[in-house]
Amino acid sequence: MLHQISSSLRMSPTKRLASLLILPGLILLYSWAFQGLKINFTVIRTSLPYMTDFLSRLLPPDWSVLDVAVKALIETVQMSLIGTTIGAVLSIPIAIASAHNLAPGRRQRLANLSQNLVRSVPSIVLGLFFVSAIGLGAAAGTLPLAFIRAAISPSSTKLRSNQSIQSRSEHCK
Repeated sequence: MLHQISSSLRMSPTKRLASLLILPGLILLYSWAFQGLKINFTVIRTSLPYMTDFLSRLLPPDWSVLDVAVKALIETVQMSLIGTTIGAVLSIPIAIASAHNLAPGRRQRLANLSQNLVRSVPSIVLGLFFVSAIGLGAAAGTLPLAFIRAAISPSSTKLRSNQSIQSRSEHCK
């Protein structure tokens, strides 16, 4: 502890000034963010009876819906399993097309563009797109998951392989 205090006293004047400005800067940043949200604490305070009513109806739980909840839980796990598997399979050709050492520049740019396009669309929008295309149901929830996983997996795989290559090269030095 004493060593940490003495090392902080030996900081350069620039670092000391920067560390002193961090807290006021964070306070200003959060003040700006709260001001932008326009949170009305009076409305929140007057809404407390509604919130407590909602929470009081949660207990005791209604066990008569347990069978429906379990079926929905199983369906959710099935959707996750299938969506993730489809996304992983789709991500393999995208990862190969994104690799700078395997694909020509034009194909690589196209693969990266397709990943960025899918990642830039919020999940809820993809979900609504598939609901409008195929209707409500498990498939409309599974397909957005597959597309998002297919767009994210190649990038994370690429990042991990780059880190692995870097760590191996550093280890060999």
